[in-house]
Amino acid sequence: MRRLKFRAWYINKKEMKRVIAVFPSLVEDMKPIVKVEGTNKQGFATFPHASNQVADFVLMQYTGLRDRNGKEIYEGDIIKVIKDEINGECEYYEVVWNNEWGLFECVDAKGNPCDYELNFPWPNKREVIGNIYENPELLPLLEPDEDSDENKEV
Repeated sequence: MRRLKFRAWYINKKEMKRVIAVFPSLVEDMKPIVKVEGTNKQGFATFPHASNQVADFVLMQYTGLRDRNGKEIYEGDIIKVIKDEINGECEYYEVVWNNEWGLFECVDAKGNPCDYELNFPWPNKREVIGNIYENPELLPLLEPDEDSDENKEV
């Protein structure tokens, strides 16, 4: 069994923090307590993935995967998928949790999944280039290419 890992975007300070622990609530209907590195702040969250919104933090789970450079891939990461290394053709996706299917997947800004096996590109074809919180300037890259086949009218 793999160990669950999280990171958290500290909304007020606009910085990423490592999650040290998630403690389940002993009180019915109360959300778990999340302990975050470098602060005494604790928040409450619905866990896992129902809300992800903690009082002052946004939780993101580690997918268990790494990119072509060995960097860990988390929810909220923006990845570049290299389709053709010779011509430099690539696409950009956000890593999200799919509650319906119970898996992580890569989607564009419209929620369209990446068209690779298991909805996740091969390790040597993916590279984390940032995330949606620390790098909002990358969000326009997630817009699907208007010239792509999936956007052409039949």
